[in-house]
Amino acid sequence: MDASFRYNSGTILGGSGTIVYQQAQDDVHFDAWYGKKSVALLFGPRLTAREIFGRFSPFVYGLVGLSNDRLTGSYDVRGYDDFWMGASSNQKDDSSTIKSHNAVGFALGGGLDVKVMNNWAVRAQTDYFVASHPKYIGNAKNIGNKQYGSVNFSIGLVYSFGR
Repeated sequence: MDASFRYNSGTILGGSGTIVYQQAQDDVHFDAWYGKKSVALLFGPRLTAREIFGRFSPFVYGLVGLSNDRLTGSYDVRGYDDFWMGASSNQKDDSSTIKSHNAVGFALGGGLDVKVMNNWAVRAQTDYFVASHPKYIGNAKNIGNKQYGSVNFSIGLVYSFGR
């Protein structure tokens, strides 16, 4: 039985600048940032072949579990005046969750364990992970689901108990 915890994050939009309108008395300055965080917890079977040449153990696995996508963002707008808000003010919103969505995620993959000592091995594995989450546009409006997929590669050490 295998288990996998996955975490990915990144910026999908970031910027700052000044907007100048002839009708406004002051310029409007803004800073904005939007990011996406993905978390997945997967479980499933792993099939491992017997050691080949006493050192190599190839394996394949299939995992299924919960995948969560979270769209976060913040903005800071300075220079609003009577033209914009009816009173002089600053608008600020610290980082907050805009949308969050749960879905079922799947991963199919395989790899190779190379025995280096009695209970120790080096593992190299790769898989393809896929989950379906909403696709968002302006004001986080859902315009339909999008299937997100990624190829993952990892290398690590394995300690086997009881060998």
